[in-house]
Amino acid sequence: MHGSLKQHTRDRKTGKTTPVHYIVNDSTEIKNMKVFLAHIKTKAELTSYLSEKVLQAYREKKKKVVLMHHTQVEVNCPLDDVIGLPSLKAGRHSLEEGDQLVLLNAVDVKRKCSDVTLDIFSVDTDVLVILIGYYLLLPTETFMIRKIRIANLY
Repeated sequence: MHGSLKQHTRDRKTGKTTPVHYIVNDSTEIKNMKVFLAHIKTKAELTSYLSEKVLQAYREKKKKVVLMHHTQVEVNCPLDDVIGLPSLKAGRHSLEEGDQLVLLNAVDVKRKCSDVTLDIFSVDTDVLVILIGYYLLLPTETFMIRKIRIANLY
């Protein structure tokens, strides 16, 4: 097997779909979600776009928000308030697998402030399984959010 496991999973999910690169913005029209998500650059742009929208929604809010996409770490507060890991203090990371980042950050949150409430948003079942496996390393008040209504962001 050549290439990363991640790339093989991408190839399997897209199947025979021809990847088309979309420019993601407020007026992007999505006619077929499978075609839309088939191109890796489109997925990266969508993740960046949605991250920016979440940061805009929480810019003046008290709740601290950490978003990770591609190799970026973005927050709505000073980075030192929420990140303790030296490898993430520059606001960048090098892990391809996002599931690992969720766990690393959840453990880091407990190290930084053990009595915090931590909400983790992910629809990925793998993230839930990983968090259950390491639950003793997480803040006592850790919640996995699987669905969210967009209206609740504002």
